[in-house]
Amino acid sequence: MRNVLDFFDTFLISLDGIIYNKILQRQARKIIPQIRKAGKTLRLLSNNPRYSRKSMHSKLQNLGIETTLEEIISPDLILKIFLKLQKLDKIYLLGSQELKRELFEANIKITQQMPQAVVAGFDEKISFKEIKKAANLIKRGVPLIATNPEYQFGSAEGVIPTTGIIAEVLEKITSFRAIYLGKPNPFFFLVALESLPSKNLRCVVIGDNPQTDIIGAHWMGIPAILVAQRFRHFSSRRDPRNPELWIKSFKELEKKRVEELTRRDKA
Repeated sequence: MRNVLDFFDTFLISLDGIIYNKILQRQARKIIPQIRKAGKTLRLLSNNPRYSRKSMHSKLQNLGIETTLEEIISPDLILKIFLKLQKLDKIYLLGSQELKRELFEANIKITQQMPQAVVAGFDEKISFKEIKKAANLIKRGVPLIATNPEYQFGSAEGVIPTTGIIAEVLEKITSFRAIYLGKPNPFFFLVALESLPSKNLRCVVIGDNPQTDIIGAHWMGIPAILVAQRFRHFSSRRDPRNPELWIKSFKELEKKRVEELTRRDKA
């Protein structure tokens, strides 16, 4: 019988909820080198739009977790790809300086004058004036794009209200629905899968959030492992929020057998 680490070829792991988690971080420093040594492929997934892909890479290096820039799938990367595909190169942005810098380098102009889209990201310095401007642009028919759906992120100081709150306020004011690009949107996972060196790999998503990581994986037909101290299974076995496997710590991946993964397609 093979364990989970041996069976899967590609690991799509939540960066915000697992790698940055102080308790799981120590375990990740051990498990990630094992994944690499076994010749497996790794992608680290983030829904946090405040920091750029480059900034995340630097932080991981400082934490002692070796990774490459290409292994990080972040909101700035997803947004740039989406805007390019939609042929949008002029936007009004509610977001951080790091996100603005990344968009500028991608030749995407940030302007109040006739933007092709309003993009809601996150920054603690977003003002009422900026939200009012965004609302009026949307009222005139400019589409609203949100980098991610979360209402909050955790921090050392407690919870931080984030993009989902801003996007929902704009939706309520304007009666227009936003396009949410982050997990669980299949587009996010498609970008991650397209970045893989080979397409015929056995993939698994490992995350801490049933609403983003687990649902997103299942919408793509990928099995999912939930890492959480507490979890109550949803009543229907087919509910996309239910993972194939629930573990309390990252190090359990070394012990869990493939046979322990629950089949969600059977009642």
